[in-house]
Amino acid sequence: MDCFLINMEMHVKYPGCTVGFPLFIGDGKCHANEYNTEVCGYDGGDCIEFNERYPECKTNFPYNVGNGNCQPDQNIIECGWDGGDCIIPEYPDCHARNPLWVGDNFCDWENPLYNTKECGWDGGDCLVPGLPNCHVFNPTLIGDGTCLLQYNTSVCGFDGGDCLVRYPFCNAENKNKLGNGECDSSSTPSENLNNQQCGWDDGDCIIPDYPDCHVALPLEL
Repeated sequence: MDCFLINMEMHVKYPGCTVGFPLFIGDGKCHANEYNTEVCGYDGGDCIEFNERYPECKTNFPYNVGNGNCQPDQNIIECGWDGGDCIIPEYPDCHARNPLWVGDNFCDWENPLYNTKECGWDGGDCLVPGLPNCHVFNPTLIGDGTCLLQYNTSVCGFDGGDCLVRYPFCNAENKNKLGNGECDSSSTPSENLNNQQCGWDDGDCIIPDYPDCHVALPLEL
């Protein structure tokens, strides 16, 4: 259709509407700003549904909301988490800015929105191998050779073994499992924590009723 006729039709239908691209009015896509106004019929009707669904969503690209691709700038509650495009099925309560970073094999510890229970600890990227209950701000520091007091807990394997000055003669290779709640008893010396040098696995292998009883498999008693 001739652009002149289109302009004429638009001004007849929306006499107070002045926009840069009249062809955008009523083209099936919701355009923002001067197009999505009452005088322009809310972009010729294209923005009516959008306005009803997301009345507080302020974006320059409303036609991208719910288009199947997550736009981080629209990943906010006002825009319905980009019309649902940014919702992670496995973690529906995870609202990290860029969901593609969740479970990408890299721990995004610098942004606190990723390393959370709601986001599955960054989709598992921030879980410490062998220490599933160790959730700290920067898990990459666990077992890095430096003892950090805030990570010196049994659930974090005493900073992945970095803080194990309590057992200086414990020579097992898996010292990060000391005191993790499970008795790590093994016939392989390098994997056996159930000995006096390792504090009977920091107490995990001690039988409450028989504290002086030290056997290879205390769970079978």
